[in-house]
Amino acid sequence: MSPPTLEEIDLSHNGHFTDDRMEALTMELRGLSKVTASWCVKLTDRSVESIARNLAGIAAVDLRNCKEVTRAGTEVFVRRHPKAVLKWGE
Repeated sequence: MSPPTLEEIDLSHNGHFTDDRMEALTMELRGLSKVTASWCVKLTDRSVESIARNLAGIAAVDLRNCKEVTRAGTEVFVRRHPKAVLKWGE
């Protein structure tokens, strides 16, 4: 019997969480379906791209108040996961 798979993670208000950490996390925990990272002020479009590329079953992402995430980054995500819920902005 294999161990349970982590499906949701909440990283909110983690001021030290970076794009490199998001890349590593999404490569390791490919079964995530929900990522909450609101107020992770060091995240950029690179993190959005990591989520879009590495999490095939992603259903919801919360990136509210991630000031370095741009519309261009969110568009990459939406094109790859048109049915997923993306919260972004303020």
